[in-house]
Amino acid sequence: MKNTLLIVQIMASLFLILLIAIQSNGNSLNRTISSSVITKFGKRGIEKLVMRLTVVFVALVISVSALLLILP
Repeated sequence: MKNTLLIVQIMASLFLILLIAIQSNGNSLNRTISSSVITKFGKRGIEKLVMRLTVVFVALVISVSALLLILP
């Protein structure tokens, strides 16, 4: 169980780093995501999705960290 939580924490942390790196520069979304996706969803929609995913992964990392502290 503890090994599984460690793997989940590592994967979530790496994805969180990626999401934060995408948000670090306002123009990076234009370079990262193809123009067809931007025209389909709009820039604000993608930025909103990235922000929400960041919040979800922050909560996941914090909760897994707390579980790892509690478990023997």
